[in-house]
Amino acid sequence: MPPSEPPVQPLSGTAYRPGSSRRHAARLIRRADGKHLHLVDSESGATLAQAPPGAIRREARLGSLPSAIVLADGWRFETLDHDGLNEVLGSPEASRLHR
Repeated sequence: MPPSEPPVQPLSGTAYRPGSSRRHAARLIRRADGKHLHLVDSESGATLAQAPPGAIRREARLGSLPSAIVLADGWRFETLDHDGLNEVLGSPEASRLHR
């Protein structure tokens, strides 16, 4: 039996509904099969959005600002855990703006 990959811990951050500036404490969770990411409200546990990794747009990181992704349905997720986001999504190509 091949060794299993350790589970990725939920990533904490802030989510924004499309067209809204209201902040939601949220967690980004990669399911064990790796086929979907789920954006979950930290307080209620409700799923806000879900998408396969290929349907997520990752924004270029700018200095010490939060890393951000946008899901296909428009939900935005931001986190200061840059390494954690790399673990969930894989490392982005080097950004000239970040360097």
